[in-house]
Amino acid sequence: MIVFERKVFGFFRYRKVVFPTLDGVSDLLARIAPNDIVRFNYEGCLPPSRHLIDSFPVSTIIIDLRQSLDQLWAGMRRTSCRQPLRRVEKMLGRVRIAERSGPAADDFLALYNGLARAKNGLTRMSRRALRRYLAAADVRVIYVDGRALCAHVNVGDPHSGRAGGLFAANRRLENGASPLMCADLNRYLYWHEMQAYRAQGMESFDLGGLGHESPQTSRFNQFKLSFGGPIVTGYCYTFAGSGRLARMCVSAYEELRRSRIAHAVPHI
Repeated sequence: MIVFERKVFGFFRYRKVVFPTLDGVSDLLARIAPNDIVRFNYEGCLPPSRHLIDSFPVSTIIIDLRQSLDQLWAGMRRTSCRQPLRRVEKMLGRVRIAERSGPAADDFLALYNGLARAKNGLTRMSRRALRRYLAAADVRVIYVDGRALCAHVNVGDPHSGRAGGLFAANRRLENGASPLMCADLNRYLYWHEMQAYRAQGMESFDLGGLGHESPQTSRFNQFKLSFGGPIVTGYCYTFAGSGRLARMCVSAYEELRRSRIAHAVPHI
């Protein structure tokens, strides 16, 4: 279980939990303070709690890394996954992947904030926020001819054997960019990361949440489904020490993220 912590509005201590365990979250909730907000996705059932202020269903794709590389490859969809990976393999002389470095972090931040400026609903990220995540996460950037085109921030938890994506960005919405090449590189970077985490002994890779508006047909979902893993459902839970104050804080924060101000002010 990995916990990322920050302050919201200078008062609330907001903790985002990745790969939670029942014992771990039970301990967090047993010690929850009046100004605490705890949020996480969980696949199992949780006991009733007076600190629960919100929950809603979520789905994701989980890739079983205990399989051989041949089995992982065979499980991918041929036309929508393996063929794009082959296209990137044919140009590997022009491709470079950088990870866990200052320049890679800088390039990720530039890609992510560029995407946030072009995409509604995505909040810019500050350098301080990225540093906070990278204390426990990995950053990887894929380049073509020296130009950063796609980047991911992932986290791996050796205790649970799970790894997965936190943030992803690419240049697909920029003028002059090739959406097809960006999609191919994005897919190749995920494949590279699955192999890397598998080599580290991780047992599964979480591709992140699916959109619920059309789970089987949206392009966003089809991209993730093409890797061949099953859909795993659960709930996103939010707990707070002081329910009324926390509901006001969460509501204000979500409204801020949806507003035009979100494009000008990075989240911290």
